[in-house]
Amino acid sequence: MRRDHPKMLHEQKHRTVVLGERGARVQLAQCVSCHAGAQSHSVVASERDFCRACHDYVAVKLDCFHCHQGTLGTQSAWRSGEGR
Repeated sequence: MRRDHPKMLHEQKHRTVVLGERGARVQLAQCVSCHAGAQSHSVVASERDFCRACHDYVAVKLDCFHCHQGTLGTQSAWRSGEGR
């Protein structure tokens, strides 16, 4: 997964954004539902959370969650209309 993760996300983003395909097999909400931390309920809130731990380790900017929800049961600013 570590090797193919960026490629998989890039291909999914292309299918969703460019081709307009919705309801894909891979969605960030599904990732968050399985990988959210037990205490933070987030994939990015704490430096030990799933996404942030790897991204910090390899010094890669984690910007998916400016528009997408990173915490279970919350809406992103974009979805709620605040990010527009």
